[in-house]
Amino acid sequence: MRIEQQEKRNGEAGFTLIEVMVVVVIIGILAAVAIPSYMTYIQKSRVSALVFPGMRSIENEMVLYYVTKGTMPANSQIDEVAALADTTYFTPTLNSGALTITINSPGPDSKLSRLHNQTITATPSIVGGKIASWQLSGTLADSLGMVH
Repeated sequence: MRIEQQEKRNGEAGFTLIEVMVVVVIIGILAAVAIPSYMTYIQKSRVSALVFPGMRSIENEMVLYYVTKGTMPANSQIDEVAALADTTYFTPTLNSGALTITINSPGPDSKLSRLHNQTITATPSIVGGKIASWQLSGTLADSLGMVH
Protein backbone atom coordinates (compact mmCIF):
# COMPACT_ATOMS: atom_id res chain seq x y z
CA MET A 1 0.00 0.00 0.00
CA ARG A 2 2.85 2.32 0.75
CA ILE A 3 4.28 1.80 -2.77
CA GLU A 4 0.91 2.63 -4.34
CA GLN A 5 0.74 5.97 -2.49
CA GLN A 6 4.25 6.85 -3.59
CA GLU A 7 3.47 6.06 -7.24
CA LYS A 8 0.30 8.12 -7.03
CA ARG A 9 2.22 11.17 -5.74
CA ASN A 10 4.85 10.86 -8.46
CA GLY A 11 2.18 10.65 -11.14
CA GLU A 12 0.35 13.76 -9.93
CA ALA A 13 3.33 16.10 -9.58
CA GLY A 14 4.27 18.55 -12.36
CA PHE A 15 2.98 19.19 -15.84
CA THR A 16 2.95 16.92 -18.83
CA LEU A 17 5.01 17.73 -21.90
CA ILE A 18 1.85 18.49 -23.87
CA GLU A 19 0.67 21.02 -21.29
CA VAL A 20 4.03 22.81 -21.37
CA MET A 21 4.04 22.82 -25.18
CA VAL A 22 0.53 24.34 -25.26
CA VAL A 23 1.65 27.14 -22.95
CA VAL A 24 4.74 27.80 -25.11
CA VAL A 25 2.59 27.95 -28.26
CA ILE A 26 0.17 30.41 -26.61
CA ILE A 27 3.05 32.64 -25.48
CA GLY A 28 4.52 32.49 -29.01
CA ILE A 29 1.22 33.57 -30.57
CA LEU A 30 0.85 36.44 -28.11
CA ALA A 31 4.42 37.59 -28.80
CA ALA A 32 3.88 37.41 -32.58
CA VAL A 33 0.92 39.75 -32.24
CA ALA A 34 2.38 42.10 -29.62
CA ILE A 35 5.92 42.68 -30.94
CA PRO A 36 4.98 44.40 -34.24
CA SER A 37 2.53 46.67 -32.39
CA TYR A 38 5.18 47.52 -29.84
CA MET A 39 7.76 48.32 -32.55
CA THR A 40 5.27 50.64 -34.28
CA TYR A 41 4.61 52.34 -30.96
CA ILE A 42 8.35 52.83 -30.36
CA GLN A 43 8.91 54.30 -33.86
CA LYS A 44 5.91 56.60 -33.48
CA SER A 45 7.23 57.90 -30.16
CA ARG A 46 10.68 58.48 -31.66
CA VAL A 47 9.17 60.43 -34.56
CA SER A 48 7.18 62.47 -32.04
CA ALA A 49 10.32 63.24 -30.06
CA LEU A 50 12.94 63.64 -32.80
CA VAL A 51 11.10 64.82 -35.92
CA PHE A 52 7.90 66.63 -34.96
CA PRO A 53 9.52 69.45 -32.96
CA GLY A 54 11.63 70.46 -35.96
CA MET A 55 8.72 69.96 -38.34
CA ARG A 56 6.44 72.13 -36.19
CA SER A 57 9.14 74.81 -36.03
CA ILE A 58 9.29 74.91 -39.83
CA GLU A 59 5.49 74.98 -40.07
CA ASN A 60 5.42 77.93 -37.65
CA GLU A 61 7.98 79.79 -39.76
CA MET A 62 5.90 79.05 -42.87
CA VAL A 63 2.81 80.46 -41.15
CA LEU A 64 4.73 83.56 -40.12
CA TYR A 65 6.01 83.96 -43.69
CA TYR A 66 2.47 83.55 -45.05
CA VAL A 67 1.02 86.07 -42.59
CA THR A 68 3.64 88.72 -43.30
CA LYS A 69 4.00 88.27 -47.08
CA GLY A 70 0.58 86.94 -48.11
CA THR A 71 2.04 83.91 -49.92
CA MET A 72 3.66 80.63 -49.04
CA PRO A 73 7.47 80.51 -49.19
CA ALA A 74 8.98 79.42 -52.52
CA ASN A 75 10.64 76.03 -52.83
CA SER A 76 14.07 77.67 -52.79
CA GLN A 77 13.38 79.36 -49.42
CA ILE A 78 13.55 76.18 -47.38
CA ASP A 79 16.80 77.28 -45.73
CA GLU A 80 15.13 80.48 -44.55
CA VAL A 81 12.11 78.78 -42.94
CA ALA A 82 14.15 75.87 -41.55
CA ALA A 83 16.94 77.99 -40.06
CA LEU A 84 15.73 77.60 -36.45
CA ALA A 85 14.60 73.97 -36.68
CA ASP A 86 16.53 70.96 -35.45
CA THR A 87 16.89 68.92 -38.64
CA THR A 88 19.30 66.32 -37.25
CA TYR A 89 17.14 63.36 -38.26
CA PHE A 90 15.44 64.66 -41.41
CA THR A 91 15.79 66.73 -44.55
CA PRO A 92 13.05 69.30 -45.22
CA THR A 93 11.94 70.39 -48.70
CA LEU A 94 9.20 72.67 -49.98
CA ASN A 95 7.01 71.88 -52.95
CA SER A 96 4.31 74.40 -53.88
CA GLY A 97 3.65 75.35 -50.27
CA ALA A 98 3.72 71.79 -48.90
CA LEU A 99 6.45 70.80 -46.47
CA THR A 100 7.99 67.37 -47.07
CA ILE A 101 10.15 65.78 -44.40
CA THR A 102 12.41 62.88 -45.45
CA ILE A 103 13.87 60.84 -42.61
CA ASN A 104 17.65 60.86 -42.88
CA SER A 105 18.89 58.29 -40.40
CA PRO A 106 20.99 55.74 -42.31
CA GLY A 107 23.12 54.09 -39.64
CA PRO A 108 22.07 50.69 -38.26
CA ASP A 109 22.39 52.06 -34.72
CA SER A 110 20.46 55.23 -35.49
CA LYS A 111 17.23 55.78 -33.57
CA LEU A 112 15.20 56.12 -36.77
CA SER A 113 17.07 53.64 -38.99
CA ARG A 114 13.91 51.62 -39.68
CA LEU A 115 12.28 54.76 -41.08
CA HIS A 116 15.21 55.92 -43.25
CA ASN A 117 14.05 57.59 -46.50
CA GLN A 118 10.38 57.55 -45.52
CA THR A 119 8.52 60.81 -46.00
CA ILE A 120 5.78 62.80 -44.35
CA THR A 121 4.22 65.74 -46.16
CA ALA A 122 2.39 68.52 -44.32
CA THR A 123 0.08 70.43 -46.65
CA PRO A 124 -1.49 73.64 -45.32
CA SER A 125 -5.25 74.04 -45.56
CA ILE A 126 -5.87 77.72 -46.23
CA VAL A 127 -9.36 78.95 -45.32
CA GLY A 128 -10.33 82.63 -45.48
CA GLY A 129 -6.74 83.74 -45.99
CA LYS A 130 -5.53 81.82 -42.92
CA ILE A 131 -3.78 78.50 -42.49
CA ALA A 132 -6.48 76.55 -40.66
CA SER A 133 -4.76 73.18 -40.39
CA TRP A 134 -2.09 70.89 -41.81
CA GLN A 135 -2.94 67.61 -43.57
CA LEU A 136 -0.36 64.84 -43.18
CA SER A 137 0.39 62.29 -45.90
CA GLY A 138 3.27 60.18 -47.18
CA THR A 139 4.87 56.82 -46.47
CA LEU A 140 5.82 57.70 -42.90
CA ALA A 141 2.35 58.99 -42.08
CA ASP A 142 0.81 55.82 -43.57
CA SER A 143 3.13 53.36 -41.80
CA LEU A 144 2.64 55.00 -38.39
CA GLY A 145 -1.09 55.68 -38.81
CA MET A 146 -0.82 59.47 -38.74
CA VAL A 147 -2.88 60.28 -41.81
CA HIS A 148 -5.72 62.67 -41.12
